[in-house]
Amino acid sequence: MFQHLSYDQGEPLFSQLEQAFQNAADYQSVGVGYVGKEQIYLCYLTSLVGSDHMIFQLEVPEDATNTNLDSYIGTKYTVGSYKECERAICTGKTILCTHNSSNCIILDTENPQQRGLQQPQTENVIQGPMYSFNEHYSTNIALVRQRMQTPRLKIWETTIGEITHTTVGMMYLEGVTDPGLIQYTRDKISSIQTDSVQESGELLRLLNPKTGLFPVAVTTERPDRVSASLLNGKVVIFLDGTPFSIIAPGSYFDFWESAEDQYLTPFIAVFIEYCGLWLSC
Repeated sequence: MFQHLSYDQGEPLFSQLEQAFQNAADYQSVGVGYVGKEQIYLCYLTSLVGSDHMIFQLEVPEDATNTNLDSYIGTKYTVGSYKECERAICTGKTILCTHNSSNCIILDTENPQQRGLQQPQTENVIQGPMYSFNEHYSTNIALVRQRMQTPRLKIWETTIGEITHTTVGMMYLEGVTDPGLIQYTRDKISSIQTDSVQESGELLRLLNPKTGLFPVAVTTERPDRVSASLLNGKVVIFLDGTPFSIIAPGSYFDFWESAEDQYLTPFIAVFIEYCGLWLSC
């Protein structure tokens, strides 16, 4: 693993990280051993990492560092420069470097804070799946993957926000979704210039600043509705930090459709819709 570390001219990566996080109380840089004459450091934010980094803080002989690193076999790790390391620390990863190296090894040790799967809060149904998205991006992607087990389900990802670097993903079904719609949506997302995006409603306004009488997209917290929309050739946009996804494009009839209409016979579904309209008047 240590053969990936390089030692170029210039300020060492470790010193740059110490300066960048010098006033962050939850930033830690811990010496865990030596490789030759170079001391090894782990750098991380205690508020974001999981327990994987703790194995290096056990009192072990100096020659046991490589043995400890063997525990990461099978765990994803990458090599990164300063900018990539700075970003990785802010997302909960752990940086492994020496005092004078110009790059580092990035270990996946993040421990995202999230709530468990719960019933939908805004789209309750009598018949149908009883779970919804939460605020964790990867969890929401996994919920759709479980319902659509096909390699044709594609995801394009990017980040939005000069400060927050919020992950945004566009999901579509290859061979079903119009390529023109896919490219148009990618261009719209890529053109967004802002400091931060906190919620899907805010992202929707940035995608369509010219508001009309009807919204151009539908928001939903239900994985089954997302799956049905993908099968109908639409794109779905996920934003990290919110349980609501965006289904585009939205038609007039999408806003009158109940989440459980596809599980009922047409006559019963229409009857329930009209009863709901009559009671709301």
